[in-house]
Amino acid sequence: MNTYDLKIFLEVAKNNSFSVAADELYMAQSSVSKAVKRLEDELDVKLFIRKHSSIELTLSGKELYSSLNNLIPEFNKMIKRVKTVADNRPVEVAYMIPMMKFNLPELFNRFTLLYPDIHVSLEQYTSIEEAADNLQFYPPITLMYARDKFKHLYDYSSLCEDQLVAVISKQSTLSKWTCLSIENMKNETILTTTMSSKQFIMELFSEIGAVPKLLEINSGPRREIALRKVTYGHGIAIMYKSDLEMFRTESLQICAIKELPRTPLVLGILKDYKLSVQEQTLVNYLTASARDPIYTNVL
Repeated sequence: MNTYDLKIFLEVAKNNSFSVAADELYMAQSSVSKAVKRLEDELDVKLFIRKHSSIELTLSGKELYSSLNNLIPEFNKMIKRVKTVADNRPVEVAYMIPMMKFNLPELFNRFTLLYPDIHVSLEQYTSIEEAADNLQFYPPITLMYARDKFKHLYDYSSLCEDQLVAVISKQSTLSKWTCLSIENMKNETILTTTMSSKQFIMELFSEIGAVPKLLEINSGPRREIALRKVTYGHGIAIMYKSDLEMFRTESLQICAIKELPRTPLVLGILKDYKLSVQEQTLVNYLTASARDPIYTNVL
């Protein structure tokens, strides 16, 4: 049954007039008459008694009119519930980077606290191609390293140039280098101040089949303690570069880490993809986090 025909029937019955209903609905009177006729044929009943200059509802018409008016509030509630379910579907994000390298778990935990009604589903892939093979389509929202080869598919928003760095004393034998590899650091004590940096180091060391000598600093002014230890030659601190801005670093050397990718982390939105309200909220949050100083230790 065509719900639009029911709407036309309700308008005719309310006004007791085909012509008035046609004006209200911005339709031709002949189209209104055809819609009512279709409804009568489908129900196999007469809904109106047609007189020379007026119409009135038959008993069947009155029953249908009354029933529909009772159903409309429930129908509208049902439509609202259906839309709510659709709107509350998880925001799916594909990512092609090790989460811990950019402290992404903390970033998404913050989002959940700010927007508890929006559920984010994260799925890791080794590449865009793998994601497309698994999903049978290119993922509409991705976190990945920028690549020119995908610029025809995605619009990029740069999120992060603030990668983790190795902080060493200028008195260290490693201070002749401005870029350290995991091989350089494998015999050194590694100071970590966050779970993400610890996980990051463990991941990188595992890639060369080594186990890091970790010293976790998990209480007090952690970054300050770590930098003080480094100043006196007690290990290498792994920190986000932005974390160093509040400290004096004249006696320290900040080194890039060779194994980290050279390309920036970006948020990729599939070209011509229409974001839902929930997806747009997440995108706005991620791009704002990249600009807001209070998030610089996250992105």
